[in-house]
Amino acid sequence: MPVTSDGDPVALIKDISGNSNHAVQDVAPARPTWRTNGVLSWLEYDGADDRMVTPPISYSHPALSICAGLQYLAGGNAWGSIKSAAGSVVYAGLSSPVNGGSISNCGGQTFVNGAVAPNDRIALRTALLNKSVVSVRDTQSAQFATSSTFIAYSGTPPPAAVLFGYLEIEGATSEMIDQIEQWMAHKTGVAA
Repeated sequence: MPVTSDGDPVALIKDISGNSNHAVQDVAPARPTWRTNGVLSWLEYDGADDRMVTPPISYSHPALSICAGLQYLAGGNAWGSIKSAAGSVVYAGLSSPVNGGSISNCGGQTFVNGAVAPNDRIALRTALLNKSVVSVRDTQSAQFATSSTFIAYSGTPPPAAVLFGYLEIEGATSEMIDQIEQWMAHKTGVAA
């Protein structure tokens, strides 16, 4: 059933690529909540157990880029990543509010609002406490072929966050990603 009102739980996010890689959550208490203010709409993750899961995906290109409009919510010690492969425990856009150290992406480069993101977990999470467009360009798609989550960290409680949009694209040029980031900035309500 589609969401119709602010506060509705989300059990399914349809993959618009036509490949049926839909994100699902079968466990009712672990479903994020759909929110809207009449202008923008987003998913709200509670920081306790909310997460969406995608099936194994057969990527056709070795390079995968991911773009999301998001904001981590203050408080909590949950780790967060833009994409987390449950089976092989690899991450894109890894951040933690409590542990320092470099970001452990599967290749690729992370950007926040079009600028190169800090390569430090605490600094990246701090940057994402503001509404942002975050992208991970040219990460290794084969690492994410198992079932995976997005805006969560495999095996631990996911972060409290709001998600305005999420997109994966294979083999994207820099120009394509720039355009996607501008589109995502509009969906997120941040200056492009």
